[in-house]
Amino acid sequence: MIGKILWWSDRDQNGIIVSDGKEYYFDRSVVRDSFPLKSGQFVLFDHNPRVTECLCATNISQPVSFI
Repeated sequence: MIGKILWWSDRDQNGIIVSDGKEYYFDRSVVRDSFPLKSGQFVLFDHNPRVTECLCATNISQPVSFI
Protein backbone atom coordinates (compact mmCIF):
# COMPACT_ATOMS: atom_id res chain seq x y z
CA MET A 1 0.00 0.00 0.00
CA ILE A 2 1.06 3.60 -0.40
CA GLY A 3 0.30 6.23 2.19
CA LYS A 4 1.31 9.60 3.53
CA ILE A 5 2.69 10.22 7.01
CA LEU A 6 0.07 12.38 8.73
CA TRP A 7 2.33 13.02 11.71
CA TRP A 8 5.53 11.67 13.20
CA SER A 9 6.92 12.18 16.73
CA ASP A 10 10.72 12.12 16.95
CA ARG A 11 10.46 12.07 20.74
CA ASP A 12 8.06 9.11 20.98
CA GLN A 13 9.21 7.41 17.75
CA ASN A 14 5.66 6.77 16.51
CA GLY A 15 3.15 8.23 14.10
CA ILE A 16 0.16 7.83 11.81
CA ILE A 17 -0.01 7.00 8.08
CA VAL A 18 -3.10 7.93 6.06
CA SER A 19 -4.14 5.76 3.10
CA ASP A 20 -7.53 5.65 1.37
CA GLY A 21 -9.06 7.71 4.18
CA LYS A 22 -7.93 5.28 6.90
CA GLU A 23 -5.33 5.98 9.60
CA TYR A 24 -2.67 3.38 10.42
CA TYR A 25 -0.58 3.59 13.60
CA PHE A 26 3.12 2.70 13.44
CA ASP A 27 6.34 3.01 15.41
CA ARG A 28 10.04 2.92 14.53
CA SER A 29 10.25 -0.87 15.04
CA VAL A 30 8.32 -1.57 11.80
CA VAL A 31 10.37 0.76 9.56
CA ARG A 32 12.59 -1.17 7.13
CA ASP A 33 15.99 0.34 6.49
CA SER A 34 16.82 3.35 8.54
CA PHE A 35 15.61 6.53 6.87
CA PRO A 36 14.41 9.85 8.29
CA LEU A 37 10.66 10.11 8.82
CA LYS A 38 8.69 13.35 8.58
CA SER A 39 5.09 14.51 8.25
CA GLY A 40 3.86 14.73 4.66
CA GLN A 41 6.26 12.05 3.39
CA PHE A 42 4.93 9.24 1.17
CA VAL A 43 5.78 5.67 2.20
CA LEU A 44 5.03 2.09 1.19
CA PHE A 45 3.63 -0.20 3.88
CA ASP A 46 1.60 -3.30 4.65
CA HIS A 47 -1.44 -3.56 6.90
CA ASN A 48 -0.65 -5.68 9.97
CA PRO A 49 -3.54 -8.18 10.28
CA ARG A 50 -2.25 -9.54 13.61
CA VAL A 51 -3.37 -6.40 15.46
CA THR A 52 -7.15 -6.30 15.80
CA GLU A 53 -7.61 -3.37 18.22
CA CYS A 54 -6.69 -0.73 15.61
CA LEU A 55 -5.27 -0.38 12.10
CA CYS A 56 -1.50 -0.81 12.23
CA ALA A 57 1.16 -0.51 9.55
CA THR A 58 4.20 -2.76 9.15
CA ASN A 59 7.10 -3.15 6.69
CA ILE A 60 7.35 0.60 6.08
CA SER A 61 9.77 1.62 3.33
CA GLN A 62 10.55 4.52 1.04
CA PRO A 63 9.11 4.47 -2.47
CA VAL A 64 11.80 4.07 -5.12
CA SER A 65 11.75 6.62 -7.93
CA PHE A 66 13.19 6.03 -11.36
CA ILE A 67 14.52 9.01 -13.32
